[in-house]
Amino acid sequence: MFTGRCRIPLSQVGEGVSTFTLSVGFTDLVGETDSRFPDNMVVEVEITPVDDDFLSRLRVSTKIRLICDRCGETFSRELEGRVDTVYTQDPVRSGNEDADMRWLPPEQNFIDVADDIRDALILAVPDKCLCREDCKGLCVRCGANLNKTTCVCPKNKEDSRWDALKNIKFD
Repeated sequence: MFTGRCRIPLSQVGEGVSTFTLSVGFTDLVGETDSRFPDNMVVEVEITPVDDDFLSRLRVSTKIRLICDRCGETFSRELEGRVDTVYTQDPVRSGNEDADMRWLPPEQNFIDVADDIRDALILAVPDKCLCREDCKGLCVRCGANLNKTTCVCPKNKEDSRWDALKNIKFD
């Protein structure tokens, strides 16, 4: 286990599949802390040499703190992301934007998976963050959190701004 490091030495990559487990803090990725990621991330990387390239299959798991889109409460959830990347020493192929390829200079003796970890995290964060599937959200009138309390607002109060539309006659 490489603690707090994002580099895998090529000298430790054997024939077939080589598996590595890393413990990576958010500061190892961006150089600063982030309260959304309170714990270290567990990163599992499988590296397979293929000709002069290296196929990397990366899985990252961690806990993330989010804010619910409906009620505004902070909550924590497990987050898991995956990314597959080919590290190549061929500069022409590494410029291919359609493929998940990264340039690996021939003189470099390690694979730095920090960008892959960031990509996996970005892809794993949900578009819609809900503290729970049945979150009731906030009352549109008084702002009460309907998960914690029942508001006393009238339920079917009509909006008087629409009254003029009631008088329209269609033939």
